[in-house]
Amino acid sequence: MVTLSAVSTVNGCPATATTTVDVLVTPVAQVFATPLSGCPPLEVSFLNATAFASLYIWDFGDGNAFIGEQPVHSYTEPGVYTATLLALNPNGCSDSTTATITVHPRPEAAFTYFSDPTPEAFLPVQFENRSLGAIAYQWDLGDGTTSFLTNPAHTYSLGLSCVFVPTLVAFNAFGCTDTTRSTIDINYDLRIWAPNAFRPDGDGLNEEFVIVGVDLEPATVVLRIFNRWGELLHETKGREPRWDGRVKGELAKNDVYVWTLSARTKCGFEDVDRIGHVTLIR
Repeated sequence: MVTLSAVSTVNGCPATATTTVDVLVTPVAQVFATPLSGCPPLEVSFLNATAFASLYIWDFGDGNAFIGEQPVHSYTEPGVYTATLLALNPNGCSDSTTATITVHPRPEAAFTYFSDPTPEAFLPVQFENRSLGAIAYQWDLGDGTTSFLTNPAHTYSLGLSCVFVPTLVAFNAFGCTDTTRSTIDINYDLRIWAPNAFRPDGDGLNEEFVIVGVDLEPATVVLRIFNRWGELLHETKGREPRWDGRVKGELAKNDVYVWTLSARTKCGFEDVDRIGHVTLIR
């Protein structure tokens, strides 16, 4: 409130007139944003240091608004945003201020790989980095091995592993990252070796019909022997199933027999069947 005085003359005598004027207080808008830049999603805390105001209206510059004193806002897309605070008091006076927020872009991590479709004990893999907007890379190849090369090559020792999950983290110049991963499935086929004839004559050579297989689950292997009329003569299980040429303790006659092998492959867990013929020579 301000009082104004004016001096005038009435009938030759000095006279004083007094007028009172109300001066309204104007808000002083002030804001501090933390952080001012970063990678998306960027969560920014706005510290409101405004004086002489009671109502605060925020425009974050990305299409979102807020009414309140101390907002926290998340910017999800890269860009430069002007956040505006409009501060008002009950007298209808207002002031505004701004803060500039910079959201850096992220790189895009991507890769492919090439490998042997029918691996043995080892699986060589060549990785091809297809990331965009990146300047550095960190690989976790899924077996405890890491690499910082752009396009690493790696040989996996299969052992009991049925799957590997290599992961790539791509970095850009702003320190922003993107992560991607892929799955390398070890797809085994049922590979077996079976003789086409055997001679159980007691000389110690080629005495049994034995099937040798790899990449299969031993507990699932079943060998069956049939005669030419489809009668089941023999059944056995195990990693290397075999037939000694006997049926109910007696040596079978010289003939051609049909065999079937069923098993489940490692890793793929697929049930596979094989069929063939073997000649028993006496």
